[in-house]
Amino acid sequence: MTRIKLVWRLFPAFILIAVICLVAGTWYTTSSWRKFYLEQTAGDLENRARLMEIYLQDVRPAPDAAQVNAICRKLGELTSTRLTVILASGKVAGDSQEDPQRMDNHADRPEFQQAMAGRVGVSTRFSFTLGHDMMYVAVPWRQKDQPIGVVRASLPMKAIAGAIRALYLKVALGGLL
Repeated sequence: MTRIKLVWRLFPAFILIAVICLVAGTWYTTSSWRKFYLEQTAGDLENRARLMEIYLQDVRPAPDAAQVNAICRKLGELTSTRLTVILASGKVAGDSQEDPQRMDNHADRPEFQQAMAGRVGVSTRFSFTLGHDMMYVAVPWRQKDQPIGVVRASLPMKAIAGAIRALYLKVALGGLL
């Protein structure tokens, strides 16, 4: 009868414990970083929307629909962001990527409703206009302390998901090393 050394009896248990710890640590790290990255992206989109809102307030007299759309296109191109200006009625006054005349009324959008209530609206959902998931951040647009609409900034979730996948890969490779 051959005797199995104590090391070979304990080794599989140690490997199992190490793998479980590695998987749990990787899951926790990636989920924490994903949440952090999404919060940072939402904050960045809020800043872009506020920049647009400030720019619109400086246009005197109040901008008409053609000016709003031109401003959206110009700033949208400069910031690589989809920018949309929505009037209080839900009608789109300007958009950096689409023709506002062909767009649906946006009064039912969750980020629009939150912004009209005076808060920063954040929503991640499917865009029927563009045909893919987007992250939206909307801020109230006021002139003389009167809400006249909403300025919304958005990015495709494809870009955000790509950055998160790269993050997952780095964490997984680091864990394996």
